[in-house]
Amino acid sequence: MPKMLKSTTIIPSSLYVERAADRQLDRIIEDMGRPGYVLVARQMGKTNLLIHMKRRRETLGDVVVYFDLSTRFESARDLFRFVIDRIVESVDDLQREVLARIESQRKDVRAEANLEFDRHLRTILKALNGRRLIIVLDEIDSLISAVYSDSIFAQIRSMYFSRVNHPEYERLTYVLSGVADPIDLIKDKNISPFNIGEKIYLDDFSHDEFARLLDNAKVRFSTAVIQEIYAWTAGNPRLSWDLAAVLEDLGESGEQATRKDVIAAVEKLYLSRFDRAPVDHIRVLAESDPQIRSALISIRWGKGDSLDERSRARLYLAGIISDASGTPTVKNRIVDAALSDAWLAQASASQRSLLESAAEHFKEQRYDQAIQHIQDHIQIQPAGVELDVTHQFMLGMAYYNERRFELAISSLKKTIEQSSNSELTATCQYYLGSSYLQSGNVTEAVPILEHAVTTSGTLQNVARLSLTSALLRLDATGHFEKILSITESVVGELMAGRTLPAADDAELVASIYFNLGQANAATGRSGPAGEAFGSSLKYAPAKCHPAILIRTMRNDSGAPVSDAARKAAHVIMSERILLAPKTQNSLEFDETVLASVILKLNDESAFEELDQLVRYASDTLYAHARRPFAVLLHLALASNDDRAGLSPLARLALERYDDETVTSEQRFEAIRLAAQYTTGGQRERYVTVYAESLQDRYTKNISPSDDDFVVLINLSSELIVRGEHRRALNLINIGMEIAGFPDDDHWLFYVLLLRYRLDTLRSLEMLSEARATAKRLLEVTEAGAPKQLPDSEGFDLASMIESFRTFASKALQDHLIDPFRKIGRNQRVVVRDMETKRVRTVKFKFVERELRSGAYELEDIEANK
Repeated sequence: MPKMLKSTTIIPSSLYVERAADRQLDRIIEDMGRPGYVLVARQMGKTNLLIHMKRRRETLGDVVVYFDLSTRFESARDLFRFVIDRIVESVDDLQREVLARIESQRKDVRAEANLEFDRHLRTILKALNGRRLIIVLDEIDSLISAVYSDSIFAQIRSMYFSRVNHPEYERLTYVLSGVADPIDLIKDKNISPFNIGEKIYLDDFSHDEFARLLDNAKVRFSTAVIQEIYAWTAGNPRLSWDLAAVLEDLGESGEQATRKDVIAAVEKLYLSRFDRAPVDHIRVLAESDPQIRSALISIRWGKGDSLDERSRARLYLAGIISDASGTPTVKNRIVDAALSDAWLAQASASQRSLLESAAEHFKEQRYDQAIQHIQDHIQIQPAGVELDVTHQFMLGMAYYNERRFELAISSLKKTIEQSSNSELTATCQYYLGSSYLQSGNVTEAVPILEHAVTTSGTLQNVARLSLTSALLRLDATGHFEKILSITESVVGELMAGRTLPAADDAELVASIYFNLGQANAATGRSGPAGEAFGSSLKYAPAKCHPAILIRTMRNDSGAPVSDAARKAAHVIMSERILLAPKTQNSLEFDETVLASVILKLNDESAFEELDQLVRYASDTLYAHARRPFAVLLHLALASNDDRAGLSPLARLALERYDDETVTSEQRFEAIRLAAQYTTGGQRERYVTVYAESLQDRYTKNISPSDDDFVVLINLSSELIVRGEHRRALNLINIGMEIAGFPDDDHWLFYVLLLRYRLDTLRSLEMLSEARATAKRLLEVTEAGAPKQLPDSEGFDLASMIESFRTFASKALQDHLIDPFRKIGRNQRVVVRDMETKRVRTVKFKFVERELRSGAYELEDIEANK
């Protein structure tokens, strides 16, 4: 008999044991009156509760769409749109009639994110023709730290109250799930709390429920063994399952499990290294949270009844106690042993201040690690406890330096609210305005920067420069006089009595003249624009010359020049300018400027200067760490935002610098980039070369990367959209060949390729192969995704697979349609003999039998003359 209690993420329906929470959740959904909120510690079966509900409700005709919110989004609009897109994708017969309306609604850029979401939802609900829609938001606590979280929860709540005006909302409800109390979901105390949901507590198995699990799995233990397992786990689902699985193995080897075997398994699994779920996670929470440790000590001293509601809730959501309302006791013997008195004392003594660690990381410019330590500190604080002003500012500046501007804005605003130090407030004003500017919100940036220029002290002139940048982007014509006035003020102060600015001021003077030049150019003042650009180049330090030259194509007298790229290359090499490690000013010489100069030299066929600059970059800028080919490939990959614009660098590397020093991996990566982004006549050549290179690597047993499959799928999709189905089919077949068997690391890509192949074959009316592909798709998805496959890519994997299976099932019905119904008997067709591979053109009536039997394959149909 096969092993039943395997390690798995999603419990098969045949083994699932319903608990009181299942029945409560079903009732809440059936009523559709308020959202359900599954409040439970990790490893208690929360996700399987939701999946079980999804399976059941869909058999009743409901539409259930599951979302894991641990994936972060930059804004509320991004999250709302993601939810809408996944709903549309999950309902096949909904897509065509709804997509056009949603796309039209999204063109109204003035609509607030919540209004747009409301419109989309009502459009979908009306198209569902009476079916109910259940939106499941899992890991909801991950959303709390997002700056836009309040608007998400407020939108969910408002939907229930909008039913008076929009009756279609009677068919929509939400199920939320997480480890945060609903009262903590909305941070802004001026907004009504999120108190409309019904809490669902997912309890441990009762003794009978645990016995039912064993019965479902057909695992037979003695009564004494079952009682011993339950005595250790108290019905904790994860602990009970894992212990029973170990003991099941004994039965398969012919041994009868005993109570001693249970004790030995507990010791081996949980009490030797304490590194197995859920014990490891519970220990981490207790180690990092002094409030949890203090509450545990109170329980140990018999003072558990004195704990306040908040402490009890933290213990419950940490998985340490079973009931947050009664007398708190540690929930089972395994957890109790893992959190022993000796361990608690050791954890308290060794716990280092997270904020101290954050400060060290910040000082060393390890901003991402500083952010993580501060966030960890915030997580372990009681509700309502805010960061002190110093660390709030540190968090804001760490976000700023990591270019995570929306989060920087939130932290800097909080710092300003808390600060009583005028200098700190002034500094925050500048960085707040700069954050708005760099995130593209110029309208918000302008008034803040206008205030900052009056208060920013040592940063006043930098704030003035940022203000001119903001005004330039907002409306260069309307704000020209103000930009001119600010420029005159800054230059007047910094150049008073001087022919050249001080060395420390040169870059700022050059930058503000550069902005003035852009303002003049935008308003048609070509003469003054040239003068301003000339002054920018004249006063700029050498490291800024390449950026000014390549962006203005003017010299230091303001006159246009045709050889700006040559001049920029000369300055870079003669002044031996090094790359800025992290660009803080738009005129600094960074990799973007270097790439622009190289591309311009290539466009101008200035190959001598091009070769010299590329060698300089290889020898000096990258200190021989990269050969010329590798330099260009690195630059082409340096920016995720402009891969298409920089991809000519990859082609340049292949066509000019491909030599014996280039590794096969570098060459292949350049080919892949060229295939992705090349346009025009060369595109087909690079796509062909890429496909051939993939096959060659496969014959050499070189494993494909995830990027390879992503590129193949994108290229195939593009060909399908253009109607080039045969070329798409060729790429898809290559992808399936290199993916190998579907149970390896490429299972998901194999499934995606099968789905694309099925689409393509149906478009080509190759229905016999399409049916075979549909059957294969159903086979490899029968058991769902492999358990080791991560589900953190921002989509609901289970729902996607289910929609693929629905599509494949429909495709199997294609045999009811005559694939040759559009061909006249005397129409000429191109066919391939599947045995000899010979291709010939002949009238359809002479080969109809062979085509229908599969002996011949239809290649093409000639138009009637």
